[in-house]
Amino acid sequence: MVSEINATVITIVIIYFIIITIIGIWSRRYLRAPTDYHIAGRQVGAFVNGSAYIASYFSPASLLGLPAFIFLLSYPMYWALLGITAILPIGAGLVAAQLRRYAPVSVLDYYADRYESPKLSRVLLTFAVFWGGILYIVLSIVGMALALVAIAHIGYLYSLAISVIIVIIYVWFGGMIATTWNAAFQAWVMLLAAWAVVAGVIAKAGGWGALWHHVVAANPKFFYSGPFNELFVKTLVKKNFDPSVLYASGAIGTILFYFTWHFGALSMPYAIVRIFTATDERTARWTMVWAGLIGNLFYIALIIIGSAAAFFIASYHPIAQQLHGHVIPFHGLKEKFENYPPLIQSVIVLATEAHKYNVPGTNIPDYSTLAVAEAVGNNVILGLLTAGALAIAMPTVASWAVLMSTIVSRDWPRHIFEKPLSPEKEIFLARITATVLILIGMLIAFSPPALILDMSGAAFVVLVSTLAPPLFLGIWWRRPGKWALITHVIIMFPLTTFTWLYAKYHWGSPHAFAFNPKYATPHQAYWVFVGFLVFIILSLIFKPPKRETVEKYVDALHG
Repeated sequence: MVSEINATVITIVIIYFIIITIIGIWSRRYLRAPTDYHIAGRQVGAFVNGSAYIASYFSPASLLGLPAFIFLLSYPMYWALLGITAILPIGAGLVAAQLRRYAPVSVLDYYADRYESPKLSRVLLTFAVFWGGILYIVLSIVGMALALVAIAHIGYLYSLAISVIIVIIYVWFGGMIATTWNAAFQAWVMLLAAWAVVAGVIAKAGGWGALWHHVVAANPKFFYSGPFNELFVKTLVKKNFDPSVLYASGAIGTILFYFTWHFGALSMPYAIVRIFTATDERTARWTMVWAGLIGNLFYIALIIIGSAAAFFIASYHPIAQQLHGHVIPFHGLKEKFENYPPLIQSVIVLATEAHKYNVPGTNIPDYSTLAVAEAVGNNVILGLLTAGALAIAMPTVASWAVLMSTIVSRDWPRHIFEKPLSPEKEIFLARITATVLILIGMLIAFSPPALILDMSGAAFVVLVSTLAPPLFLGIWWRRPGKWALITHVIIMFPLTTFTWLYAKYHWGSPHAFAFNPKYATPHQAYWVFVGFLVFIILSLIFKPPKRETVEKYVDALHG
């Protein structure tokens, strides 16, 4: 029998699923051609498209991952959030209008046409896109599974299976049309959910002043910037911490966290595909403006949730109440629960809950946002947040699955094998591909390789370092040509992938600099800057494109 506590949560989530099912069924009648499946027939207005953009872009790495990192790393993580919301409106003039004027179907179209490489560029870029896409599918499925653990209090593996079934049904029927309209609705669900948690936190803490007093009491160095925050650097580089380089390491870490997501907001394939769904250039511009405004509101809420997490979980979570008076072993120590600092108390609570529901150890901090809602003790708020976690995960999975299935069902048959499929076969292959990709994601999600935000960062740095320089400079600079692109991808994709994996598995942290682990370089984000430098040098070395290519894919896009 479902307990009274869970009944409210489950009711809210059922209502949420009914609404998105209705939207999916309604949108299915507009699915008539492959372009409807791939890019929603280019018929989405600015407000809906901006809402869908932010829902797709803000994966569980945002709702669950960023508060978890604020919980672990404290104040310097705010820089990362400011970076994303600051750049989106700028993208209205930097890439949005230009790409919409070009009007591609696939994210690989512009690279293939601008760089005069219809086959080789698509083949090479497919590997980079699929690397990032699989990681995003995994982290989104993990986020959904954690949300279902909070809903039904069932084991992680059962939650994982249910999540995959839901997403496959979601993607199979409506393609990008259903994905877009559902994502727009889900953007406002996640915004409402985040602010509902904030309202509950402030009310239970006794007001803003009391909340910030408790935040500082729980972590006296919470508001210290990276160069002076030992906890920030220690958490990033782990066993490699060296106090003699605290200032340099903290400064580098803070700056790179900012730019990791800063560039990614304008170049990640699953986000910029929203530019293709806009009705015209003006709509594409306003898509970015709306996305920035909605995103800023969302991130303010996440900052508050992440800041309050340690104090709230340690003070009010039901498991924390149960552990009071008990001696708890923690990393070689044996103390009564209440004698540990609040941050450690909250980690013990999360670990206890994770063990109870078989949540993988790598993802214990990712449950912190949900744990804050549980600590608030309001079932309506927990239900809204759970629906919000599902709402933020599903559009990300769907966007990546549709995007990658477009490459398999349209790009490869049409441009590489030169044997286009009929519309019916193209849509069917796209659905099969999306299903297979989601199932692969489920297998990896049984034992995720890292925290949700770490997986996001791995995808970000590889994709942004590989894709952003040819995209931005290709639109605004006439010089880059085919072999600059090909050589750039051949260099940057394996290099960024290797250094992230090397740092994680050799130095024990993906945020430790691969060549000197004492320095904090979040997700090896220095490669973003190196990538731009490499592409500029290669563009100057190799032959430029033909004049007609420049006129069509550079000059004409600025007309």
